[in-house]
Amino acid sequence: MVRIGGLLLLIQPLSKRWSLMGAAWADLMTALASTIALLVIVQAVDRNIRWPVASAVVVPAVGALGSGILAWLASAYLPAGYGRLVFQIIVLAVSYPLIVAGIGGGKWLTNLAALLRGILLGRIAAAESHS
Repeated sequence: MVRIGGLLLLIQPLSKRWSLMGAAWADLMTALASTIALLVIVQAVDRNIRWPVASAVVVPAVGALGSGILAWLASAYLPAGYGRLVFQIIVLAVSYPLIVAGIGGGKWLTNLAALLRGILLGRIAAAESHS
């Protein structure tokens, strides 16, 4: 309900002002609002939910938001095209881990690296077993 209501209120004015980028921001804001609403409801139902569970949501969200804004601002003066896209990807790839580590998500980063390594090795092992 929070997400649908937020989308109904935000999509039109933001997309009218900033086109597709405004609609994307509206979607991001409503996704964050629904996540926060879900966390508040869960904490009201079960008092055992503490900051480590909340940080599983907050740390990557803050890292993604911070690195996204940084990539957007850093590439504002570059012409649109593949060069700008590559530059934004590089800024995201470098700034996201730094921001997450800077706000205390070092353990989260190591877990993410282990998960990605397992996925990559699992796919390689699966591909080798079929040949």
